[in-house]
Amino acid sequence: MKRSLFVLVLITVAVAACGKDPDVEKQRLLASGNDYVTQGKLSEATIEFRKALQIDSRFGEAHYRLGLAYDGLRDRPSAMREFLLASDLMPDRDDVQLKAGQSLLFARRFEEARKIGNRMVDRNPRSVDGQLLLANALAGMNQLDAAAAQVEEAIQAEPARDNAYTNMAAIQLAMGNPAKAETAFRNALQIAPRSIEARVGLANMLWAQGRLADAEQLLKEAIGIEPTGSLANRTLATFYLSTGRIADAEAPLKVVAEAHKDAVAPRLALADYYLVSKRENEGIRLLESVAARPDGLAPAYARLADYEYRTKRQPSAHARVDKLMTAEPKNPLGFLMKAAFLTTEGKLDEALAKAKAAASADPRQPRAQYAVGMIELSRRNPEAAAAAFAEAVKLRPRFGVASLELAKLRLQEGRGQEAVERAADAVRDLPASPEARYVLVRALMHGGERERAQRELQPLLAQAPGLARVQTLAGLLAMQAGNRDAGRKAFEQALRLEPGEAEALSALVGLDLEAGRAADARRRVEARVASAPKDAASAAMAARLYETLGLAKEAEAAWQRILQLNPNSVSAY
Repeated sequence: MKRSLFVLVLITVAVAACGKDPDVEKQRLLASGNDYVTQGKLSEATIEFRKALQIDSRFGEAHYRLGLAYDGLRDRPSAMREFLLASDLMPDRDDVQLKAGQSLLFARRFEEARKIGNRMVDRNPRSVDGQLLLANALAGMNQLDAAAAQVEEAIQAEPARDNAYTNMAAIQLAMGNPAKAETAFRNALQIAPRSIEARVGLANMLWAQGRLADAEQLLKEAIGIEPTGSLANRTLATFYLSTGRIADAEAPLKVVAEAHKDAVAPRLALADYYLVSKRENEGIRLLESVAARPDGLAPAYARLADYEYRTKRQPSAHARVDKLMTAEPKNPLGFLMKAAFLTTEGKLDEALAKAKAAASADPRQPRAQYAVGMIELSRRNPEAAAAAFAEAVKLRPRFGVASLELAKLRLQEGRGQEAVERAADAVRDLPASPEARYVLVRALMHGGERERAQRELQPLLAQAPGLARVQTLAGLLAMQAGNRDAGRKAFEQALRLEPGEAEALSALVGLDLEAGRAADARRRVEARVASAPKDAASAAMAARLYETLGLAKEAEAAWQRILQLNPNSVSAY
């Protein structure tokens, strides 16, 4: 009797389940997922959306909503997968197409993003979102003129869209046209006078150009519009810190910390400020309070350990990161700190093991891959370093420092086009870095793109006129254009800035020899050797010059000098 009753219950449940309308159930699950999103419970929302897709794998709206939830969780690979599925299922939805295209841009899949942008524009020639997506894809493919033309079309289609002007500003900056970029930013501000993003973007550009008063004024205007806003206050604090106005940085940092009392990041930034300002007690007290929070232990301990290490309390620093690794074995931060300490101590094999442990703890952590790459560089293993940097950029496409290191390695390998692409990414992500633009100009010169190299050189000269190697680049480009007088002047300026700039010295020696002024070339090199008797590079230059001039005895003596300085020099032997 009991067995019959049990079977009857099972049959009843099965019939009830079969009786559910699949369309009704998937809509119920979609609505449930949307409710979780509204409550900020994104992980729970993904479960509901996935259940809806189990019922109907071609439910485009569920794919789209799942993509948005993943995006909020910063799981960008999963978000992109869902957006692309949704875009295939809902080709007429511009919001869906735009998200798919933007995710492709973030993943550096520019050709695919271009195709989506083209589809949007083909369907609606006045689609500003489609035109801007297409422009960004073209810019990513280094088709900057075409990208600028596309943004101009977007502006003509809808002149009141301020983000079209900020897009134009970014493209003009990439093209080395700061004046046009400034005009675009100011046009954006005319359209949207209260735009925080446009003000901060323009301020950052002016800051990079050395127009500090103008940059500060724009940031203060942004704070006047939104007094407790994080973006403007944090940028202003960074501005003050980088320009040596340490005391002025406290006020904007305090504003953000007070306005976001439940957030860890603003308090960490304020604690960093206290430590930089040598207000140790305040900084440590604030970090210890942050460490008491569930999500604050790792970042607070990392900062405390770093401060202890820098203030010659290495045993305490090591003990603290050991405690962090034990408390949170799946958090890569402790392993990364340990790797940094071991690298400083020259224990590269141990450091590499910890960096790889960080990567294992969180395979999606780009900083772990970057650390592996830097340690492999120190171990003179460029292939492994390049692989790690490439993985870091894959995980975070706008990881400027990783793109920069990868560009340097690709340039050394002679892979010019990839070096240009990675260096262009670094310039985009690190606009204030002379190093990034320097590598880009080098890569463009290597690839024979002289005109573009010349364009990129102009903002570099404005940004870092006092760097000898920048003047050397100017000289080399002038030489490529056949202007030997301009080349000579630039090389001489480089040597005035840095007498040991070997490339400029070598170029001047070459110009002397070409002009039949062998005696001038010899005097130039011998003066350098006399001023830096322990510089093996100068001695090698002298040896090669003596050989060129047929001075065998002097050349032999120069090579002997190099062997005294470096007994392991294979080239000298």
